[in-house]
Amino acid sequence: MIKAVIFDCFGVLVGRGFDDTYSYAGGDPEADREFIHDILAQASRGLISQIDFREAIAAKLNISLEDWNKAVAACEQVNEELIAQIKRIKPHYKTAILSNVNSGVLQRKIQPEILDKYFDVIVESAEVGFMKPDTQIYLHTAKQLGVRADECIFIDDNRWFVEAATSVGMHGIVYENFAQMKRELTEVLSNKS
Repeated sequence: MIKAVIFDCFGVLVGRGFDDTYSYAGGDPEADREFIHDILAQASRGLISQIDFREAIAAKLNISLEDWNKAVAACEQVNEELIAQIKRIKPHYKTAILSNVNSGVLQRKIQPEILDKYFDVIVESAEVGFMKPDTQIYLHTAKQLGVRADECIFIDDNRWFVEAATSVGMHGIVYENFAQMKRELTEVLSNKS
C-alpha cells in the first residue's frame, strides 16, 4: 500500500534541470560535464556555499554573477501543474521533497507557504550528509516520513536516481513531463493503494 510520494526538486518541481539553465546561460553542458558534476557535488554535499557555487558557474561561463542569476530566474520556475496535483493527493498521502541541493536552496526556489502546506518532509542532501544515488538518502527520507521504502513512490527526472530508489524497494517514476508523470502516478496509486 502506497502511503507517501517523494518528489525531486530540479527538473520536476522546479525548472527543467541544471543542464537547461547552463545552456540558457550560454554554456555547453556536455563539454563541461566534469566541471558541472564536480561543482554540483560540492554544493550538494554542503562543501561550498550557494554564493561560491553561483560565482564558480558564472566564472566558468565567463559571464557576470548577475547574468547567471538572471538565467536561473528565467529557467527555474515552479511547476504549477505539479503543485496543483500535489494539492489533490496531499489529503491521502504523505509527501516529501528529496533533492541534491545546498542548504536553504529549496526555501529560496519554492514559496515557504507551499513547502509548509504541501510537504511533510524536506530532505536536502547538504543537510543530511549524503546524496542521491546513495541508497541511505532514500531510506532516510522514508524514515522521516514514518513509512517503509516499499510504501513510497519516488519521482525524479534522473533515471539513475530512480533506479537507486527502486533498489531499496520504492516504486519509481522517471519524470519526462507532467502528463506522463500524472498518468504513471495515477496508475501506481490505483494499483498499490
